[in-house]
Amino acid sequence: MFIKQWPTFEIIALWVLTALIILAPLLFLPILGLTIDVGKTLILSFGIIAVLILWLISLLQESHLTLPKTIGLLAPVPLLVGLLISALFSGAIRFSLYGSGYEHGTVWFWLVLSLVFGLSAIIFQSKERVIRVCLGLLAASILVFLFQALLIIFGPFNWLAIFSTKTVNLIGKWNELAVFFGLIATMAVSIWELVPPKGSKVISYLVRVSLITSLIALAFINFYRVWLVLAVLSLILFIYLIVMRERSNSGEHRRIIRPVFIVLVVAIIFLTIGQTSNVVGRGLNLMTIKLGVNSIEVWPTESATWAVFKQAIIKDPLLGVGPGQFTNSWLVFKPSGVNNSPFWAVDFDAASGYLPTFLITAGGVGLLGVLAFLLLFGFGIIRNIFTVTTDKSGHSLALVILLVTVYGWIFSLFYVPSAALLIITMALSGMSFGVLVAIKRLPIYELFLAHNPRINFISILVIIFSLILSIGAGYLLIQKMVSIYWFQQGLSLVQNGKSVDEVEPYFLAAANWSDSEIYERALADVGLAKISLLLSSNNETSPETVRAQFEGLLSTTLIATKRAIDHNPNNYLNWIALARVYESLVPLKIPGAYEQAVATYAEVAKRNPTSPAIDLLLARLELALNDRKAAREHLLTAVAKKANYTDALFLLAQLDVESGNLKEAIIRAENAVLLSPNDGGIFFQLGFLRYRAGDYVEARQALTRATDLISNYANAQYFLGLAESALGNRQAAINQFEAVAALNPGNAEVKSILANLRAGRAPFATGTKDTPEKRSTPPVKDN
Repeated sequence: MFIKQWPTFEIIALWVLTALIILAPLLFLPILGLTIDVGKTLILSFGIIAVLILWLISLLQESHLTLPKTIGLLAPVPLLVGLLISALFSGAIRFSLYGSGYEHGTVWFWLVLSLVFGLSAIIFQSKERVIRVCLGLLAASILVFLFQALLIIFGPFNWLAIFSTKTVNLIGKWNELAVFFGLIATMAVSIWELVPPKGSKVISYLVRVSLITSLIALAFINFYRVWLVLAVLSLILFIYLIVMRERSNSGEHRRIIRPVFIVLVVAIIFLTIGQTSNVVGRGLNLMTIKLGVNSIEVWPTESATWAVFKQAIIKDPLLGVGPGQFTNSWLVFKPSGVNNSPFWAVDFDAASGYLPTFLITAGGVGLLGVLAFLLLFGFGIIRNIFTVTTDKSGHSLALVILLVTVYGWIFSLFYVPSAALLIITMALSGMSFGVLVAIKRLPIYELFLAHNPRINFISILVIIFSLILSIGAGYLLIQKMVSIYWFQQGLSLVQNGKSVDEVEPYFLAAANWSDSEIYERALADVGLAKISLLLSSNNETSPETVRAQFEGLLSTTLIATKRAIDHNPNNYLNWIALARVYESLVPLKIPGAYEQAVATYAEVAKRNPTSPAIDLLLARLELALNDRKAAREHLLTAVAKKANYTDALFLLAQLDVESGNLKEAIIRAENAVLLSPNDGGIFFQLGFLRYRAGDYVEARQALTRATDLISNYANAQYFLGLAESALGNRQAAINQFEAVAALNPGNAEVKSILANLRAGRAPFATGTKDTPEKRSTPPVKDN
């Protein structure tokens, strides 16, 4: 009679960790509105906690611990400690510690990465286990390639709502997909050259197909940085093979034409003639346009990151602003030129690279932590990997893992990879030590916990305490995932035009499951909407009842905003939410409302001093009290921060018209044009004023100049179209509004104007009667 032996907890932990690493590129949460990376971060974090729990149980069961005997195993610890200290003194402890559960810059996520590193070093102390992971990743990459190919050719897939565009992918952003395939290409060509599969056609085909599909994907995405890193690493591998491998065969001809050489040549081709300014690049660009693939990804440049770092390190030299709070430093210290770019209102949450972000958010301790991580890891690997060993295949496998790991950390320095890429990189980093143990190039430290009663007692306490913490962390992650589900359901209802009464229960459910400033701000918006509905209703409710309802709604709305501020007092959006509540009370003549609104907007300005949008909000607050002089001062401040800020320019022009100073305003604008002949914003203001004065010829001239100076200037094109229509140039007007429609595809007013013009009617013959010159905000959005 045979008794089947159940797998140990250690083996189950191995299975789960192997599956997590292999499936990291494929996993996602199918929740409408949730980005791929957010869902992946939550799933992978939960999975890592599950592996930790299984491993702790196995340790409790077996009382035997085997660790690689190297200081490199402690590489993530200094940064983890530094981030923890920085978080405790950040002023937003909860947010810096764990945020909403999916931010990559918090203490929590670096802890997850550190666990991946440590567990991989302990569990993957076998060549077979490491090879299994590598081959699994190659297979997963082929599935990612096939899915993306189907999405591009036949998509987008409406039945998979999160894949609503052709550039949405299983990894994250469009360039992140290129980084992933670059990693796979590095792994595949390294395995092909260093650990060639012998005796298995399936594995051989797997390696070759994954390399070919990766290169095809890289050619299609054509991300310059990936080609550059791939070329450098391919060159290093090529030189190694020529010098080190074939030195022993000095009597034979060196084999030059080999897989890595082909990869190197392909990379060089795309680095030179493959960019958009050259023939190959133009051809690829044309193909992607025809296939409907269009993606723009923006992140701070290295120079912008350096500029922010220099200022941030002066203000918070030791501890920084706090983990996960790069946005705060960016808003205060971003270069002035950013405000004149199309991305002036983007609140970047990371620097030019993942690791450099910690230099700003955690200050000096972050800098020391990053340096310690790189130095300890590099020292632990390099010290042992280049020593002589009889296990040639094992040594080659270690070189494969090292090469791929170097690729991953290069992109962590000069890019912000997705959660999948960071976890794969950290897992491979840990495996580097595991492989060195397997080939006996790294000694091990064995600890038999049960041999010493005192050590056994302390170790059991530590393990049980760690188990409790791990289970608690897993429960908190489940709460985060459930809360995100309810919140996304609520947002879906908002997008479908449902009432606030229908939406509110979903936001409340999200806030009840997990605390988050995002949920509290959403509840504050619901409260403001309900107050507006209450005050505008014409039912026969008694004044006393209305007053009681108003006070109740106001109280809950203020509580929501203050909870958001308590969660993260450094986020200017939380203070804006509170300011909007007070601002809504100003027209009601409630004592102290104006003063509270001004004071709160002052807090906003402290946290976002470079944004002209804050000055615009203050201008509108002053207009609520009919203080045009103060409003004008705020608008002029906004324009000083961003010369082409259409919203402020438009409102300034409206104030001039309403004040009866149209001629004087035109003269001022003409003088400003003489002083700043290349300022598109001033030309827009001049053109709009001339349009309001009925001087359509001169308005056309100024607005044309504005569109020449600023590409995709939708509001200038809008009024240029109206001027052309007023001059009888119907086709020219249609051309302008078609351009506006392309920039504002969902704008019903623009569609109505186009329909009228094409039918030979005046722009506003049908549709809206509220013509744009009578409004306080621009008619369309500038991209």
